[in-house]
Amino acid sequence: LDTESLTDNYLDWYRKCLHQRALSTGVADEASSASSNGGGGLQDDDNSTNDCKRQSFQTLTETIRLAEMEVSIAKAPKQALTLVRKQLDRIENDRMKRFEVLQEMAGEVCLREMDFRLRLVPPKRDAVLELPEIKSAIGILSPTLQLAGEPLPVG
Repeated sequence: LDTESLTDNYLDWYRKCLHQRALSTGVADEASSASSNGGGGLQDDDNSTNDCKRQSFQTLTETIRLAEMEVSIAKAPKQALTLVRKQLDRIENDRMKRFEVLQEMAGEVCLREMDFRLRLVPPKRDAVLELPEIKSAIGILSPTLQLAGEPLPVG
């Protein structure tokens, strides 16, 4: 290798490293954009590298995951898709039953304890439901019980 090709290979490798860092952090810094434009302030007409730098690593990962899902669904046999559909329907029915039980329990507690009618709205079908992490066992009525000197229920 001559010095010119070695220098070009090194600069190409360095630009790729900066590009990877920008993708992983989700921020396109000025050094990486300057180096991708030729290093010395030369402007490329190719804006695809700039658009790619604006996407974060998580966005690219999610895009790849969705594309893989689409391909696997397209290749799946109809019988397998029917089974998955039935399972999704069962999960949705179970979710709605759980919501109805929650609505009934919360409505009874609010009516009994606060003389307040509570009306809950079911979540959207595609909404992800996650319970928050509970760090203590203190509930809604625990401060009132503590002030009254009552023992708190365990569990």
